[in-house]
Amino acid sequence: MSTSRTAHVWKVEKRETTASRVERQIKTAVLEGVFAPGEFLGSETELASRFDVSRLPIREAVGRLGSLGVVEVRTGAGGGVRIAEGDPRPAVEALAIQMALVGTSTQEILSAWRCMQSAVLVQTAAHAQDEDYRSIEAAIAHAESVRNDQSAFSEAALACNQAEVDAAHNHVLSITMSAIFYSLSPKVRKITTPAATEIVLGHHRAMLEVLRRRDGEKAQALFEKHFVKVWDAAILGVKA
Repeated sequence: MSTSRTAHVWKVEKRETTASRVERQIKTAVLEGVFAPGEFLGSETELASRFDVSRLPIREAVGRLGSLGVVEVRTGAGGGVRIAEGDPRPAVEALAIQMALVGTSTQEILSAWRCMQSAVLVQTAAHAQDEDYRSIEAAIAHAESVRNDQSAFSEAALACNQAEVDAAHNHVLSITMSAIFYSLSPKVRKITTPAATEIVLGHHRAMLEVLRRRDGEKAQALFEKHFVKVWDAAILGVKA
C-alpha cells in the first residue's frame, strides 16, 4: 500500500476518538475505491505506525470494521488486516431486521416490492443472458420439487423472484430486493396454500417466457396481475 496513494485518507479531524477516526477513514477509503477487496492493509503494528497511534485504537477500530464485514484479520504467516471480499448477506439480514424493529408494516414492504420489482423487470428483460434464464429455470424447478412443503415452497417462490431480479445485473437492486424478500418470507409462508402454489408456479413460468422475449412491458403487466393476488391474500385475507 503506497504512502502517496493513501496519504490524503489519514487526515486527523477533531471531536472523535482515535479509534473512530481510524474506522471512519478506512471506511471512507473503501467507499472511494482506494482499496480493492482482498487488499492487504498491514499488520496491527504497521497500521499503528501509519496512523501514528498506539496499537490499542487500531485493535478497537479493526474489531468494529470486522464486525461490519469491512475487513478480515488473518493470523499466522502472511497474517494481518485485509479488506474483506464482498458478502451482502449479513447486511441484508441486518436491514430486514432493522425494518422490523422500526415498525415497518406489511403494506409498506409489499408496496416497496411492487415499486422495485416492477421497475427491475424492465432491466431484466433488457439485460438477461442465457445463464440468467438457466438460473431462473433452476429456481422454478426447485420450487416445483418442494411444492408439497408449504414452508419450503414459500422460500423457493421468493428465490424465483430473486433470480428474476438478479438477471438485471444491478448489485444495488439485488441486495435491496434481497432484504425485502427476507422481510416478506414469514408473511408469504402464511398465505401459501396448495392453490396458491400452482398460481405462483404458473406466474414464474409465464414470466420466464416473457423475459426470454425481452418484453419488459409484458413482464411488468404480468407482475402487476400477480402482485394484486399477493396483496389480496396478505392484506385482505383473500385465499387463492
